[in-house]
Amino acid sequence: MRRVTEKSLFNSALFYLRRYSATEAQLRRVMQRKIRRVAQAEPPPAEQVSAWLDAVVARLTRAGYLDDTRVATAKASALRRSGKSTRAIRQTLRLKGVPAPLLAELLGGGDDTEAAWTAARKKRLGPYRAASKRADFRQKDLAALLRGGFPYGLAKRIVDAAGPT
Repeated sequence: MRRVTEKSLFNSALFYLRRYSATEAQLRRVMQRKIRRVAQAEPPPAEQVSAWLDAVVARLTRAGYLDDTRVATAKASALRRSGKSTRAIRQTLRLKGVPAPLLAELLGGGDDTEAAWTAARKKRLGPYRAASKRADFRQKDLAALLRGGFPYGLAKRIVDAAGPT
């Protein structure tokens, strides 16, 4: 992209979306960085670029390339399976630009139990640690789960569990 035009913005956005799934806010940030980088020598009027970017985002949304709900659902599901807490998922999605109402809908009353057990297994915490070392590492294991965003009661229950579930 040598010059910033609506067509060059569309092509860049489409190329980006072919490689990555992104929210509308993410795509806007990526494209604004690209505009700043490319248009250093000869910047077009800011209001014109803003209008072009709005048109490109609207066109890509109509075409189905941009769908915040689809991206947020997939990302939340992947993070949950990897052992992330609801708090960690909420923060990750918020940084990706997912709107607050959609976050509330996706993560409303999420139960962290399964994710906490997954995190403990992956990090070898609590019942997944060698029995001879469990007492020595209890506080560290508890702290690791708390840093991961899990509630204290749940973290304590997992760290003190007799064996893995």
